Amino acid sequence: MKIWRTRKPNRQEGFDYSNPHSYFVTICAKDKFELFGKVIDAKIKLSAVGKIVRDAILRISILYPHVIIYSSVVMPNHIHMIIRICRGGNLPPEPPTLSQVVGHFKRSVSIEAGYSPWQKSFHDHIIRDEAGFNKISVYIENNVKTWRDDCFYPKRV
Repeated sequence: MKIWRTRKPNRQEGFDYSNPHSYFVTICAKDKFELFGKVIDAKIKLSAVGKIVRDAILRISILYPHVIIYSSVVMPNHIHMIIRICRGGNLPPEPPTLSQVVGHFKRSVSIEAGYSPWQKSFHDHIIRDEAGFNKISVYIENNVKTWRDDCFYPKRV
């Protein structure tokens, strides 16, 4: 008899992910393979799939008027984004949830690439204040420059 491990829930229980908040989102490549490009001389050289990912990030705010992408980076084996979900103004009454936005993004990349380059689910952090927002923005901005120190950097033997 096979015993299945219980997965830890990735989302904060009881939190409404369609509420107006900013979220730090990390999505990893399947098996953390370097599918999206290479870092060469502290610059990212995107692969064909990496370019599809970059372009799909740029389309998120067009497809979802409730969503603003403040910052993003495509790394060799993962991506980071700061996603803001908004309400009010001339927007339709029901914004999407964070999971809906990320799910649509991942599906659109998979369709265009012809395969799924993604690991299951995604990581998120609810940004609580301006100091947290600024710290994460700097992290994203410097991610390519600090690639060798990144937790996702493949440790080669």
